[in-house]
Amino acid sequence: GTAAASAALAAALAGCVDGACLLRNADGSLREPELRHNPYDPRAPLASRLGRCDDEPWHLWDLAEKRGGSGPSPAALLRPLKGLCADAHALERLRGVLPPVLPSLGILHKLGVRFRLRLHCACALANQGAPVAFRAEATSATVQEEVLRVCRPEWVN
Repeated sequence: GTAAASAALAAALAGCVDGACLLRNADGSLREPELRHNPYDPRAPLASRLGRCDDEPWHLWDLAEKRGGSGPSPAALLRPLKGLCADAHALERLRGVLPPVLPSLGILHKLGVRFRLRLHCACALANQGAPVAFRAEATSATVQEEVLRVCRPEWVN
């Protein structure tokens, strides 16, 4: 129901899967693209895609793929996402939860910046009525072009 969709949305936005969240794996090591700066590939094995935390919220689709039919589909996440995106107070509170950058061994990792980019991208997709992104059967491979067009137009133009 609604609670499951909201929990799935929160996990997807933070990139949480199997003990990993945001920039770190369960063992504390860095995730891509912070680790080696390899770009996202929707054709990579699912485990590889889930082991990342990019500026785009690919986990919206990759976690749905992992769940198979046993959890909320991308279509089920649209309503709670639209509700979140329409709540300016909640958005402001979420944006302030994480520091913009996190220093680690002389490198500034964009912790809060990355979360905000993921949130902004998800809201842009929801609010622009992205026709492919929130179909029940959507996958990261089928939505890649739409996500990049909406969230990173400078990459496709």
